[in-house]
Amino acid sequence: MNNRMFRQKSLDQMSSVEEPRDYLRTVGPRLWMLVSVVVLLVVGSAIYVRAATMENTAETIADVAMVEDAEGNSGLLIAMQIPSNVVKAVHSGTRVVVAGQPGELYSIYTDADGRSSGYVMLDDPGLREDGTAALSDGTYEAKIILESISPFDFLV
Repeated sequence: MNNRMFRQKSLDQMSSVEEPRDYLRTVGPRLWMLVSVVVLLVVGSAIYVRAATMENTAETIADVAMVEDAEGNSGLLIAMQIPSNVVKAVHSGTRVVVAGQPGELYSIYTDADGRSSGYVMLDDPGLREDGTAALSDGTYEAKIILESISPFDFLV
């Protein structure tokens, strides 16, 4: 049995010290560019999957009014119309956005005609020291966030 560490053919081919350079190749800049692009794509995808959210929303309108109670305390009263096709998916605590301001529904009611509405409490109503609010009286575009999913949830 012949127990040689190197094959004789390889030893015969390499007869001088300079010849290993024929066998070793350096990695060119194109390959490094390709590797760096792949790494950037993987890192960018990981950041997107972790940070992004996809939302299923319903567009509607909200009426905003500044109200004052008997003791002189002022605040915003926001009533939002709830479209009939999403009324079953909406509940107290559902996230909403009124004129770019996030908040949540805190009560929902249905009138005698079967139309549903809800009162909204903004996360930050923006009440100023002088008693005015960031949102003035009027009608604003609003959206009801029915479902919010992170792409990361698909992977777990």
